[in-house]
Amino acid sequence: MPQDQVMPQTHVRRGPRGIRRLVYWCGRTLQGLGLILIWWVLLLFAGVADMWVLLYWSLAAALVFYVGWLGVQWGNRGDYIDETRDVQG
Repeated sequence: MPQDQVMPQTHVRRGPRGIRRLVYWCGRTLQGLGLILIWWVLLLFAGVADMWVLLYWSLAAALVFYVGWLGVQWGNRGDYIDETRDVQG
């Protein structure tokens, strides 16, 4: 290969490691639980539940979901290894 040509490079990104991985998966679990709770509130809405019960469980489900979302966001940031590798043509 001539010296004036630049080799293409790829960036390898690996997932979170250590405690961030644990927080990430706990966050994913909380997101799933929050979605299940919202589904349950919709089933309560179809029944004869009181308005305050619906409000309480809706707020609880939203809180659980967003705590999980924050865990996923924290688990995904900053702890990545960014390696640069040369691609052989």
